[in-house]
Amino acid sequence: MKFKLEDICSLRKEKISIEKLTIETYISTENMLPNKAGIVNASALPTIRSIQAYEKGDILISNIRPYFKKIWKAKINGGCSNDILVFKTKKNTDKDFLYYILADDAFFIYAMATSKGTKMPRGDKISIMQYEVPYFDVKIQKKIASILKSIDEKIEIYKQINNNLEQQAHALYCKFLSDKIINGVFKDIVIENKKSKIKVSEAQDINGEYPFFTSGKRILEYNSYLVDNRNIYLNTGGNADVKYYIGKASYSTDTWCITTKNNLTNYCYLFLKNIQNEIDAIYFEGSALKHLQKKKLLEKKIYIPNIQETQNLNEILDPLFEIISKNTFQNRYLSFLRDALLPKLMSGEFDISEIDI
Repeated sequence: MKFKLEDICSLRKEKISIEKLTIETYISTENMLPNKAGIVNASALPTIRSIQAYEKGDILISNIRPYFKKIWKAKINGGCSNDILVFKTKKNTDKDFLYYILADDAFFIYAMATSKGTKMPRGDKISIMQYEVPYFDVKIQKKIASILKSIDEKIEIYKQINNNLEQQAHALYCKFLSDKIINGVFKDIVIENKKSKIKVSEAQDINGEYPFFTSGKRILEYNSYLVDNRNIYLNTGGNADVKYYIGKASYSTDTWCITTKNNLTNYCYLFLKNIQNEIDAIYFEGSALKHLQKKKLLEKKIYIPNIQETQNLNEILDPLFEIISKNTFQNRYLSFLRDALLPKLMSGEFDISEIDI
């Protein structure tokens, strides 16, 4: 049995005053992350008096370029831009179940197929509310949501562990540098890996064995690798970002992949991460799409640790970054598992009626 989306939820229409919002409670398409990765804090508030309101438990989806799959289940009350759709559940609909209905790739494919515009397609609200959804009673809805949510909670735990380990590594780096004097330039320690010929579009729908780094936030997958061991991945277009991974991996044409001489890759990553805002402001140039000026960055003056200092740092940093990489790998697997289970649960292919949750 099938329902329409409008049968289980509606679009919120209430407004909220800008004066009641902060950068933590204001959501726009800019601070929603692609590929279902949630949100970050806004950089600023809009200048208008009032905007669309949302409440805790509502589902927010960016209505511009639905293929970016920007979705977030609100954990707080707040306000958002008009380019975001705010879904609130109707009676007999579980909020987590609605989230997973809308997080299904099938929904975003439908939203794109019924969207309007070419350069910047927007979802058509009327068509979106006609999207067909499966009928389940609330008990089954909660079971489906519970299975998927348990995976997302594990992913979140690994993310929190990684954030904590990154903070520890950063604190150690800052303490180490506190009394050091510049003695070299960045290019003295860098080894550039070969430029990739693989476009992001070639890895977009691949469930491969190896992580695939791009200039986006999400790590994709690919079926072959270009590098192994400790490597750093920098965006070359758009905005500055620095990623670090230990193991076999691949990367896109818009990613600069580097390693280092003399076992300084841990140190190099922390150096780049520490100046990420500076890289964005000074080393990215261009009128439309900004690009990383690699030659300019390679000339930046730095402190280069000696052999003993490097050994002392790596004794502490190696285990931290190995755990981070393992957790990153585990999260890739969990994300794949969740995305594979979701459509099967929604279609009723898996009978969970007898499962105790």
